[in-house]
Amino acid sequence: MAASDTAGLVIAGIIGAGGAIITQIVGSVVGGRREKTRLSWEREQEDRAWERRKAERFLDLKRELYSEFGALSGEWAHFLGPKLEGRLPEHLNEAPLQRVMANIDLIAPREVSMKVGLAGSQLFGAVHEVFSVHSTRQDVANHSADARLSWVAASKAMRADLQGDLQD
Repeated sequence: MAASDTAGLVIAGIIGAGGAIITQIVGSVVGGRREKTRLSWEREQEDRAWERRKAERFLDLKRELYSEFGALSGEWAHFLGPKLEGRLPEHLNEAPLQRVMANIDLIAPREVSMKVGLAGSQLFGAVHEVFSVHSTRQDVANHSADARLSWVAASKAMRADLQGDLQD
């Protein structure tokens, strides 16, 4: 009987070990699925965070360019104010404003880009009109008023873009 008891114990041990192995396999499969789901969720969270950071950087870049345009073009618009000076101040240089306008043209929505381009062109044209020997005082006043209106329209479009209120 000792042999049959031993054989029974061996069979019971094999069955128990087999059950433990099966339990481990099932646990690994279930755990692997949970781990895969968790990793997928974490990857989605990282992707969303990356997209948010990318959007924030783009918004910061637009905010910086729009602010720079506002400051530079504001100096030009101020020069065209009611008391036109007889000479162009040395700090008014077209190159920095043209550079900012070109960068805005690359990244801004079409409506903003067009209004910024128009405002810049009209500001430059009105300032050059001031120094034209063929311009009358009324011509200068008209061009200056148009340029300032375009400048205000560009400023409103940039603000709307930054606030997400721009209509497509």
